[in-house]
Amino acid sequence: MPDDASKKSYKPHYEVHDAVSLRNLIVGGFSVMVISCLFVGLFLPFLLIFVIPVGLFLACYMAWSLAQGELAARQAQALAAKHLGALSNTRLNVIEQVGDTAAIVLNDWGLVFCRFGKRPIQLAWDQVKKVDETASKVLTIYGYAGEQFKLDLAVTKRFFLISASIFAKIPNVCNFDINPHTGKSNLLENLDHMPCNWKGMWGSLTFDSNGVQLNNKRISWDALKAVDESAYDAGDDPGIMGKVSVLTFKSFDESFAVDSHDLEFEYDRVRRILKEKISERASFCRYVKTARDVAFDEFCFLQETITSSLPLTKRRAQALERYYKYMLTLLDTFEIGFYPQVRRFIEDYQNLLRYTGRDAEADALDKKYP
Repeated sequence: MPDDASKKSYKPHYEVHDAVSLRNLIVGGFSVMVISCLFVGLFLPFLLIFVIPVGLFLACYMAWSLAQGELAARQAQALAAKHLGALSNTRLNVIEQVGDTAAIVLNDWGLVFCRFGKRPIQLAWDQVKKVDETASKVLTIYGYAGEQFKLDLAVTKRFFLISASIFAKIPNVCNFDINPHTGKSNLLENLDHMPCNWKGMWGSLTFDSNGVQLNNKRISWDALKAVDESAYDAGDDPGIMGKVSVLTFKSFDESFAVDSHDLEFEYDRVRRILKEKISERASFCRYVKTARDVAFDEFCFLQETITSSLPLTKRRAQALERYYKYMLTLLDTFEIGFYPQVRRFIEDYQNLLRYTGRDAEADALDKKYP
């Protein structure tokens, strides 16, 4: 038994541990504060001299890149309006920014294409000799002096808006994969009089009315026994991201293959041609989009672009209606009215019509698109 003196001198162990923990916490916190001050003091000049100026430079560069497209659009608008002259009012008025540095304007006079820092190209409709879709959603405009410029509309998501506007003015010189006024594919019809050719470091692939050829190997459409699509993971290959799809062409005495990495953005165009040309002999591991699917993608993009919580004004209603009318054209041309997303669009258009005092037109939409 401990005596009374030993009881008085006894201290519980947990009090000692608490004191040690508190002391360690204070010392540790002070050390962190000192190290942080030293770190900031050492690297503050580096932040001021390098990181902040580089960040400001990148921000200014991005703002300038965005401004280039806006400046190109304004230049194209001014030039296109100047050509109208007395026809200051134009039924066709399409303004589209293409990429970060270019823009095109279409009106009743013709087309104006401006790229920042380059000479603008201005063509009246009767000066346009030919418009070819030389790659998927890439239009090549030809004048009588030859090729004038290429218009990559894959980045705009509004391919049919441009192609339909051009086709409405000069239908006889347009050569598109999809007819923008009927919604029907022209791929096989175009193949009969103009071969499709894709080239790269890997070689050359050609489709024509008689068959398919990869470099020096050729198989006629009649002899083509099957086309099989497969996919594999690129793995650790640094030059390839994700999965790679492969199309293997087989006849009784010949076989060759091409992959999506070689054809890049044109791979889906090749698949669409095969789907239409030899659908019974071709098998695909991914769904092949039709003209209707492409039109619906554009419809959804437009719907998301113009949907806003901003209140309607007279000026905004006029701007929105141009898009609404075009979207109605997509609905009718490609017969995509059965998609559930269309109902929201119809309701938005009805609100606009009622805002502008056209209740009868709004009610007519319900009857046409129940």
